[in-house]
Amino acid sequence: FILINDYGYRHKDDPAEVYLHQRFSGSTAIGLNFDFLRFYLEESKQVCWLEPTEDNTHIYARLLIRRPMPQTTTRFDECFRKTTYDWIYQPAELARGYVNEGNYDAALGAYRQAIERQPRNPVLLEEISRCLTYDFRDYEAGLELARIGLDLNPISPGLWNIFGDNLYYLGRTEEAHDAFLRALELNPADVRSRYNLIYTYIHRKDYASALAMIKEGLFHDKTGEYRERFLEKQTEILARLRQLDQQRNHIFKNRFNQFNRVS
Repeated sequence: FILINDYGYRHKDDPAEVYLHQRFSGSTAIGLNFDFLRFYLEESKQVCWLEPTEDNTHIYARLLIRRPMPQTTTRFDECFRKTTYDWIYQPAELARGYVNEGNYDAALGAYRQAIERQPRNPVLLEEISRCLTYDFRDYEAGLELARIGLDLNPISPGLWNIFGDNLYYLGRTEEAHDAFLRALELNPADVRSRYNLIYTYIHRKDYASALAMIKEGLFHDKTGEYRERFLEKQTEILARLRQLDQQRNHIFKNRFNQFNRVS
């Protein structure tokens, strides 16, 4: 048998450009036109085209079999029908609602249940790690969950940024710097990783590299989401450089005066 999954149903009248390649962890995916596939396969009379009792409108699943397979067919329907999807994803939906309401204790309980039902979903792990980091400020827990997510999907820039943020908040700045660099390596156009690197470069007193990150970040920030934050950090760095310059001038002036007195 062949199992087909697609997250967006494609119709026969869709333009060809909607079928684009996308990367998910170590795999490559392309959108499918189910209407064309079904027509072709049913015309061939070589396979049976099976659908769940009711599509869940998020992940569309189809099963192709050469001969009747009652147990496989039953299990396919159990796994991919709408009621199963709702049961799996309901805790995460509840948790998001609780977070929006500011009810973090209830959100934490719902997220625990969500992980029990989706233990190998790196997107969910990233979401919960983000909540633990920025809402709960539980950096140890956020770090551990981001680590688990990276074990499942090591090429996620989002997870690497959250992982690095937790390391930074825990005072592990050099490790955080490496995590942000990894995020940038995975997505050279990533704005967030450049913003994060400003902090670690400032910690290193590498102000030239921090300013370079601001310049690159402003260029890549097409939506303007980080623009104000970049400009604030630029002002902060330039003020710091002026202060250092004044301190150097003051030290030089004192030494010059001492030299004159000795002379």
